[in-house]
Amino acid sequence: MASTRILLALAPVLVGALSCSTPLDTLARRCGEIDQNSCNMPTPRGERLATYRQADIASRPRVGGRVAVSNVVVTAIDSHLEPRGETGDIWVQEVVNDPMFNGCAPMPDGRRVCGVQLFAPSTIPTGSTLLVGDIVSVGGGSYDEFNCTPCCAPPRPPCTFTDRTLPEFSRTGVERIGTGIEPVIVPATVQQIIEGGDRYVGVLVRITGEVMLETPTGGDANRGEIRMVGGLNLAPQLGPLQDRTGRPLYDAALRRLNFTRVRNVTGIVSYFFGPKFFPRSPEDFEALP
Repeated sequence: MASTRILLALAPVLVGALSCSTPLDTLARRCGEIDQNSCNMPTPRGERLATYRQADIASRPRVGGRVAVSNVVVTAIDSHLEPRGETGDIWVQEVVNDPMFNGCAPMPDGRRVCGVQLFAPSTIPTGSTLLVGDIVSVGGGSYDEFNCTPCCAPPRPPCTFTDRTLPEFSRTGVERIGTGIEPVIVPATVQQIIEGGDRYVGVLVRITGEVMLETPTGGDANRGEIRMVGGLNLAPQLGPLQDRTGRPLYDAALRRLNFTRVRNVTGIVSYFFGPKFFPRSPEDFEALP
């Protein structure tokens, strides 16, 4: 689905030596490619994506500051054409091997995976395309982190959890520096995602096993979302919610589910007035009657 300002209003995967053990690359700014004010400015020191996703929010880089991150892996791309031809949103992530790091989504082997959404990015060179698995540098733009606590203030319904933020790199330049990395997928349950605060936001996750679906009502139905039992909404941000034959999970005209369960759902965790889950395509889950 198209990148939306509604997300903005509230708001990399490497293994082994490319993870947190190699020196940081710096991202050289290119006049006019990242932003018009970047010409002749010192190249900023790059940060690990994990720096922006530390558990201690006060230790994160300044909100509004320019972004300089390298060696992150593309996990999802919003390929839907924008109204004015803008580049769709991109998600990237990074694996952290440091046993002392306690932010981001935990893996069974002790590693951590940090992810983030790139809102309205521009590719470098202009017009180039990216693929899932590309290794990229991200620079320019700004780091935004939207506190979603106000989403739960009366008269709105209370949130199912607190301390949820939506991290985002806004209007950055993105340049491919490598390719061929299979993104790490973090296994988790719906409950772990719900209880995980913002640890899972922006991360590529697989919900293990089967999950029951609830018939959409109200705002969920209006947005084309389907709630999984446990409080996590499937949302059509990256593609239609349908099985691999093209049959929709929910029949809006008849107001009934065509499928009652999904199995092994893979997608990006996000947040907007509640936790969201973005499958990248019908290949990312099994739909069951």
